[in-house]
Amino acid sequence: MENELIKILYIDDEKAALFNFKQLFQDDFEVYTALSAAKAMEILEATDIQIIVSDQRMPDKTGIEFFAEVAQLYPDTLRILLTAYSEAADIIDAINRGQVYQYITKPFETLNVKNILDKATQHWRLKKENELLIAQLQYKNEKYEAINEELRQTNEELNASNKNTEESKNQTKEILQTAMDGFWMVDLKGKFIEVNEVACKMLGYSRTEMLKFSISDLEIVETAEQTKKHLQKVFKIGEDRFETKHRCKNGEIIDVELSVKFQSDQNLFVVFVRDITNSKLDEEALKRSTQLLSETEKIGKVGGWEINIDTMDTTWTDGVYNIQEVELNSNQNVEKGINFYAPESRPVISKAIQRAIEFGEPFDLELEIITAKGNRRNVHAIGKADLEHRRVYGFFQDITDRKLAEQKGLESQAELKKALEVANRSRQSLLSVLEDQRLADREIQKLNAELEQRVKTRTALLEAANKELETFTYSVSHDLKAPLRGIDGYSKLLLDIYSKDLNEEAKAFISTIRSSTMQMNQLIEDLLEYSRLERSNLSNEKVKLIALIDSITTLYKNDLRNGNFELKLDIPDVELITDEKGLIIVLRNILENAIKFTKEKSNPTIEIGFTDQPTSWIIRVKDNGIGFDMKYHQRIFEIFQRLHRAEDYAGTGIGLAMVSKGMQRLNGKVWAESIPGEGSTFYLEIPKL
Repeated sequence: MENELIKILYIDDEKAALFNFKQLFQDDFEVYTALSAAKAMEILEATDIQIIVSDQRMPDKTGIEFFAEVAQLYPDTLRILLTAYSEAADIIDAINRGQVYQYITKPFETLNVKNILDKATQHWRLKKENELLIAQLQYKNEKYEAINEELRQTNEELNASNKNTEESKNQTKEILQTAMDGFWMVDLKGKFIEVNEVACKMLGYSRTEMLKFSISDLEIVETAEQTKKHLQKVFKIGEDRFETKHRCKNGEIIDVELSVKFQSDQNLFVVFVRDITNSKLDEEALKRSTQLLSETEKIGKVGGWEINIDTMDTTWTDGVYNIQEVELNSNQNVEKGINFYAPESRPVISKAIQRAIEFGEPFDLELEIITAKGNRRNVHAIGKADLEHRRVYGFFQDITDRKLAEQKGLESQAELKKALEVANRSRQSLLSVLEDQRLADREIQKLNAELEQRVKTRTALLEAANKELETFTYSVSHDLKAPLRGIDGYSKLLLDIYSKDLNEEAKAFISTIRSSTMQMNQLIEDLLEYSRLERSNLSNEKVKLIALIDSITTLYKNDLRNGNFELKLDIPDVELITDEKGLIIVLRNILENAIKFTKEKSNPTIEIGFTDQPTSWIIRVKDNGIGFDMKYHQRIFEIFQRLHRAEDYAGTGIGLAMVSKGMQRLNGKVWAESIPGEGSTFYLEIPKL
């Protein structure tokens, strides 16, 4: 019997757990496995099992319920329970009744389980040896007198009962002291009756110190009164499981998970406690990392992917799903991923992935894909193989905007080159004229030298006072606008003089040059107004709002009438204390914006309303125009930022930037609400002084 392997039956509803257990212990034990209590009973009927290890949670019944039946049918077996300790009191009851020999908390360590199994083996062998010795003694004592036999049996039963009781108590104490989690027993007032060594080490107190405390002495989240009510709740419902915080002896605060159950037969609470501080920190760090990755992918329009070389399954980050316009977390594989590429790009990416898998060659490609919604996009695909771990990792970036910008840049360069060629020819023509005028200019300069000196002297003070303004104005009006006038003038001369010699394409080029110079000229004018707004002096004066809005709408009465606009005003007769010029600039640009993006509607409507708040006034301008996506809300107030092509909606991208700048100078703020296709509402909040 000493050399025979002990037979162990391991029960768990997870096949992987059964496989791992058998691999770990089959060299030292004869291991049988079962996926349910019913299957385990079939094995027990056919096989002489010595030790049973069962998970507490099984599909047909709990481990404690199963062991209660086994204790009746197969009392010689030693029964060990796997549990997450949430049924602590039930486990202790089962141990005291002899239904459970020992328990192990999940997740368990192999060495710890091996030690428990070895102890169980020794216990079972000693028990069998004792049974053999008792049988031998019984055989020898059969000759004794019946009364002595009865007395002996009575004494043995009494001794055995006392021994079992003492062993049960010692065993319970040993289990609690060797448990991997902290353990308390507290009375109805929350005072500690018993604690194990793990709980003491967790909090930094000795057992003697702990037994002087109540739960309220350690609790951080709940007050003493709340803890009292919490215990009363557990007293009524029987058990509870929750997370809280406790203060250690050294002042450190730790996160703990408590599993509490009321023992009605002993009139006390049984508590298992686990330090979850590190898991909380890991959980928070993972959450922050995930959020950072998600936000980074959105901003950079990038994503990452991984291929399992053996199964050819793929894993995508959210960024890849977004770029390819696919529903998040849908199942994907290499074939599906390749099919997103445009037909001309598929052979290239297929070959690159294949060589990465076969030879470990990295790749760096710019290709074109067709998204799930049918949109064509340019992407930058980078891949590298990890053949040791059988993985191919990749980086995926949407570079469509960059490609479009490059194309527009090339087109702009071509147009500029043509304009410069025209300007250069004009310059050559002017050189000969300028050379003829040079001698005459010298004489004129000599005659005017004295006059210029007097002018300089008289205007010195004025120049010093207006130096900054004149420098800026000269730079914009002369250095920028003069070449534009030259380009526009010579372009017009080309059309007027050589129109009959130019084909339609050349005329279109010249028309483009003229329209571009006009747009540039308007941009300069807007920049000047933006600069003047920045440098203008603020004044706080009484402003009659309804009169101011009437004057502004009058400026645009032709646009409103020609566009069949319906203008609705809901403005009370109030006075605002603010800078009138700054408010006029803001409202004028807001109204221009509303007219521009609403005039294509069949029933264009603009509403201007007002709200008087305790600390501010709010003016709102609402239209039923084309609207915009709210994800671009901040962008529309930035200078030169446009959501639409200039060909579709004219403008320089400065109007709403002036609105934002104007409201900043008024110490107010501007924001907008919009739904694409349904219109926009702009809000101007002006603080009361």
